Amino acid sequence: MNSLQADLARAVVHTRRAEASRRRLATEAKSPRRRTTRAAASTAEGPPPVPITRHLQPRAPAVLDAVLALVAERIAEHGTAAEARVLELMAAAVHRTNPGAAAALVDWKGAEIARLRAFGLVHGVVVADLGAGAQSALLDQILGTDLALAG
Repeated sequence: MNSLQADLARAVVHTRRAEASRRRLATEAKSPRRRTTRAAASTAEGPPPVPITRHLQPRAPAVLDAVLALVAERIAEHGTAAEARVLELMAAAVHRTNPGAAAALVDWKGAEIARLRAFGLVHGVVVADLGAGAQSALLDQILGTDLALAG
């Protein structure tokens, strides 16, 4: 790897870390309100709570973006191999529309910087271009809730 590639890799990692940190702070800022709202709802009388999957589906793009931000942070800290399962799922989700990026994302014999670039591209496609149903399905696969629904 030459110095230009190393600088580019460092810049990509730095950008991903900054993005992930910003998103994590935003999530943490929202979480106390969610806990108090949920606590108030659980003490109030009413129908039993609906399974969490139904709540996630309408908000799948936002939740998926937050999950992928955490994945990006983990990749920045530990490399793409740390999130191989999620990368495989993402590649499968965009294989028809972006076959090159999908292939580069899971090319484990290729360079790490190529997988990082592919992750950036695929992340953008997943969040911006996939339909709501595909995003919801991908989110369920990543979180493992699709198996609970099938069984």
